[in-house]
Formats: sequence, C-alpha cells, structure tokens
Amino acid sequence: MDLAEQRLAHVLKAMAAGMWEWEVQTDELRLDPRWAQILGYELAELEPINGRTFVQLCHPDDLAESARRTQACLEGHIDQYLCESRMRHKDGHWVWVLDSGSVAERDAQGRPLKMIGARQDISLRKQAQAALHQQSERFIALARVSNTGVWEWDQHQQYLWCSPEYFSMLGYDPQAYSREGSPNLHDTWLALLHPDDGARASQCFADYLAAGAPGMYESEFRMRHANGGWVWIWSRGSALRDAQGQPMGKVMGTHINISSLKETQARLDELNAHLEQRVSQRTAELHAALEHLRQAQQELLQSEKLAALGALVAGLAHELNTPIGNAVTVASTLVQTHARFADLVQAGLTRSAMATYLDDVREGGQIIERNLARAAQLIGSFKQLAVDQTSSQRRRFSLDELVQEITLAMRPTLRKTPVQLHTEIAPALILDSYPGPLGQVLMNLINNALVHAFDGASSGHIRLTAAPEGGDALRLDVADDGCGIALQNQQKVFDPFFTTRLGQGGSGLGLHITYTLVTGVLGGRIALHSRLGQGCCFTLHLPLQAPRTGGENNAVFT
Repeated sequence: MDLAEQRLAHVLKAMAAGMWEWEVQTDELRLDPRWAQILGYELAELEPINGRTFVQLCHPDDLAESARRTQACLEGHIDQYLCESRMRHKDGHWVWVLDSGSVAERDAQGRPLKMIGARQDISLRKQAQAALHQQSERFIALARVSNTGVWEWDQHQQYLWCSPEYFSMLGYDPQAYSREGSPNLHDTWLALLHPDDGARASQCFADYLAAGAPGMYESEFRMRHANGGWVWIWSRGSALRDAQGQPMGKVMGTHINISSLKETQARLDELNAHLEQRVSQRTAELHAALEHLRQAQQELLQSEKLAALGALVAGLAHELNTPIGNAVTVASTLVQTHARFADLVQAGLTRSAMATYLDDVREGGQIIERNLARAAQLIGSFKQLAVDQTSSQRRRFSLDELVQEITLAMRPTLRKTPVQLHTEIAPALILDSYPGPLGQVLMNLINNALVHAFDGASSGHIRLTAAPEGGDALRLDVADDGCGIALQNQQKVFDPFFTTRLGQGGSGLGLHITYTLVTGVLGGRIALHSRLGQGCCFTLHLPLQAPRTGGENNAVFT
C-alpha cells in the first residue's frame, strides 16, 4: 500500500466510513467491511453483492430520491452524489446513512464506467436534528398558547422580525402587519410605544447593543392596544452567540403582558403602606406605654419597700419584647418579601410566586395583629398589679387572678433558672384585702427560694398552693424542694438585714418586709417549716377579710 492509500485508509477510519465501488456497466458492487458493519452485517452475509443489494436494504420511501440523484451524477448534471437515506439494520431497525461519491471513470464516449464513494452512519445527527425540531415546535406552541410575543433583531441589517403573537396580544390582526417577504417592524414598535416610554425604551435597547450585548436585555414599557388603552410589556432577550461565545449580531427575545401584575403590584404597595402605618402606630402606642411604666419604675424605686416593683416593670418590658419583637421582625420580613417580589417581577413572575407573596402578606398581617393583641393583654394584666403595689388600696379580688398576675410577672426571672413554678389555687377564693402587699409577699417568697434554695442544682420546683381554712380564712403555702434552711438560721430569717449572702447582693430585707406585711396590713400569720436538705415551706394563714388595723407579732417556726 502506497502513502496515498495509507492516508485514505486513516481518513476513512477516523470518519468511521465504509467504502464502495460500483461498476456501472456490469452492476458489480465492491464493499469494504465497514460498509456492512454499519448495518450490523459481515460482508459474507450480504453475498451476492451488486446494485440490488442497495435496493433491498434501502427504505422504500428513500429509493426514488436516491435513484434520481444517482442518475443525475451518472449523466454529468452534478459532479458529486450526496444522498441521505435509511437502511435496514440486521436486527430490523432503520439506520440513517450519508452516501457521497462521484463518477471515477468514463469511456471515450463519456459513458460512466465506475463510481466510487463512502458511507457514514449519521443516525446520531438525525436524532439530534429531530430533538431540535421537536424543541422548536414546542417553543412555537408555548409562545402561541401563552400569548407571548417573540421577536428577533438583526443588528447588521437593522431589521426586526416579530411573531404573530407579538401583535395579537395587543389586539391587532397579525396579517395587517404582514408584507411581502419578511417585514422590518422596528418603526412599528417605536410607533406603538407610549410617549412617556418611547425614548427610554429605545435607549435601553441601544445601550444593551452598544455594551456588546452582555447577559440579558430587560425592559418594561407600555404599548398601545387596539382598543386605545395601554398594555404593560416586559421585554427580555439575549444575544445569539457562536461556538466561541462571540455575539452573532442577532438578539432574540420575548414580549410578555404584565399589565395585571402591575395592577397587583400597585395594590400590594398600597397594602404594604397601610400595614406599615398600622405597625408604626401600634408600635408607638406600645413604646408610649413602656415609657409610662419606666416612669412608674423610677418613682417606685424611691422606696425600699416597693423596690420589687422595679423587677415587675422589667419583667413586663421583657415580656413585651417578645410580641413587639415578633411584630417588628414580621414587618421587616414583609419589606424583604416585597423586595424579593419586585425582583421576581423583573425576573419573570409566575402565578404560584404571586400567590405565595399574597399569602405571606396576609399571614404576616395576622401574625402582627396577634402579637400586638398579646402585648395589649400583657399591659392590661400588669396594669392592675402595678396599681395594687403602688397604692396598697383595699378591694375585693380573686386570689387565683392575683397569683396568675404574679406568675406572669415572675416568668422572665424563672426562665433564667432551672426551676419550675407550679400553682394550685382553690376556686372561688375571694378576698376583701390588699392585693398589692399580698402580691409583694408572694413575689418575695418566690424570689427568696430562687436565690437561696437551688444553688448549684440542675433542676427544682416551687409550689404555690391555697385552700380555704374554716369559713373566714385561707391557708397559702409557698414550698420548694431545695436545700432547706439550717436550724440555727430559722429563728433569724425574719430579722431585718439578716442574710446568708452578705456581699453577694442580698440585702436581708426581703423576708423582713414579708413578715411585716403579713402580720400587719394583711392581719395574718406566717410559719416556716424546713429540714436541711429536704426543702422549705412558708405557710400563710390569712383572713378573707383583712382587719382595719395591723395584726400582732405572729411568726411561727417548726
């Protein structure tokens, strides 16, 4: 084999092509093994091989075109024979092939004697073309059913093409804009633009082209509808690029009617503005209420006896932080949601995204309303407790309601500890007494347990129980399961300035004030029951109707 034949063999191998030679006058056909392998055969399986071999294997629908092109090449009308056809594979399916060849030898009269050519398997290419055609058909169908206008701008020819939907979405008959050939509709686009949008829209597209068509072109503008109104259009497109990623001078894009989205956005903007106004108003009211409470705190701290009210107000502020914080957080989230919605409008808003946004706004408003109502409830509960503690006013009240208010006030402090507070108050315990001093007593006893009973403990419990005692009194227990009080200290706990935490923040006045209030204005008795390591219980015996004068020294230790 000479060098030229070697090179030809390498080329055919690289192309995965099979060679064929056809002796025209004798109908003898010579094939190489690759020709047969493309169809799943060995050469021996195709014997005898002649012109009929091709006819027997070719798809019936492709025979006529192949014969026409063969005859044209034999008669010299074309120099090269090129034909795509389907050939039956050995296992029964059809294989797309490309045959290329030419007349290699003629006699003195010009009659063809021999044709030589090559065959390639182009099935994969045909499959890719079919898939591309299917995608193209789907795109056209999608544009049609979605009423989306499609356009293409040729920068070199300064020519604009538009699909029929481009005009039907504006209420126009597409046929009215059809001319001979492919009409240039650039002037039509400019004429349909809203006067306030024309210069901006035209400049936006010109800037996109001048910048080398980077990324995605996007613009919003109004176009005149056939009924005289205006339609908001969202125009998007991108430059077509070659295999190297360079612009080809063409930009293809779409027109989408976003009029309904614009109307929805306007309504949502109005809703957000109203919501923000309501949130600001409620927040201002709550801040004003907090300011009043802070002023009350400063006044009450002037008296050591009422210093506990400072913790009460701080507890209220802490409790209010949750609903107010939730309301502010949701309001901020709604602002961010609106910003994301605006981005979605620019990027391509879907119906599901719009529905999600409306749900978020509605749910956010409901959450804000619930939290602000919770804050108002907290303020109402603490208001009565604050009035009671500042005035020491005598009135009729429910012990259960008072305990609930105290539990609420103590909640921030309890959350910082591993201790749980349990209450069990008998129903219908109505007192004609002084809720302020009684509330301070209970808070002092709970705080005393938190400070002294559970040092280093990983968990603990405080139980507050109350039940009738006789017909005109009640028994109220504040018990813990902490470390207990040493016997030598039990006689001193009600003394002023006695504390086991000297230098650690203890004043020694808490239990002294408790004792004074119980035995004084409340007209009752207080008893301490404790064993070291087994917890502690303070028992109050109180009349349902407090006396008009203070009681006597009534402390008991067991």
